[in-house]
Amino acid sequence: MPSLNRVFAIIDPTTDNHRLLKRLERVAKVRGAKILAHCCIFSGTRSQDQEELKKVEINRHELWLDSLLEPLRAAGVEVEYQIAWDPEWRDNICTAANESGCDLVVKATKRKGLPGRLRKSSDWQLLRTANIPVFLMKRENSLESAKILAAIKADESDETYTKMNNSILKLANEIIRPYENAELHAVRAYKDWEDFINPADLAKRCDIDRTHAHSVTGHPEDAIAETANEIGAEMVVIGAIASPGVTRKIFGNTVERVIDKLDCDVVTIVWTK
Repeated sequence: MPSLNRVFAIIDPTTDNHRLLKRLERVAKVRGAKILAHCCIFSGTRSQDQEELKKVEINRHELWLDSLLEPLRAAGVEVEYQIAWDPEWRDNICTAANESGCDLVVKATKRKGLPGRLRKSSDWQLLRTANIPVFLMKRENSLESAKILAAIKADESDETYTKMNNSILKLANEIIRPYENAELHAVRAYKDWEDFINPADLAKRCDIDRTHAHSVTGHPEDAIAETANEIGAEMVVIGAIASPGVTRKIFGNTVERVIDKLDCDVVTIVWTK
């Protein structure tokens, strides 16, 4: 069972709205997790002394982060931060997340955007390169009932899909573990009756209540979004298959379309084929 003891939080230096930290305070309290806040900055201002400019900007952001993180420390959360100076901030946050030794990377993201909004964004780049689960935080408020929907891949004849499904279920169970009244649901899309799985069999496969198993016809992104809205899911845990390599290519774009369709939080595990 995966642990979620150390969380990598991406801080956006261009905004003062940091709902991410407010929510992570509760996550840390519930789980006893430690928070590593990462902030990447850069200034394109021309200066005769670029090193001095860098020093001044880093010092300024250190003071800002100390102030920003003080409420968490006052609440008893163990939190530290790091500042990176890099014009390629998208690449930087991905590399830093992979080198952090954390169990989960968390990034605030927008709710339902334009179709294809995710493509080429920092969210998508993070999904393509992170070697730990990525939590894209959309909701303003913390989990209440911890109603989690695990999106199970259809083809379990392939060992890769079986392993990924197991990882999805393990992570979903770990997320709900501290919550007393949590609900874990599972959804599996199918195209036709030859691909149909009985909800009772899905429930047994996922070790969940029969009423929490959803076998839905249609495209995966539609089935997942439909089920998430129907049950009032606060979070969807989904997996994606990627090719090996430094810059991985995610096969298909179900994850992209699902994230754009959902208003709830999304946690993605990218499994390398």
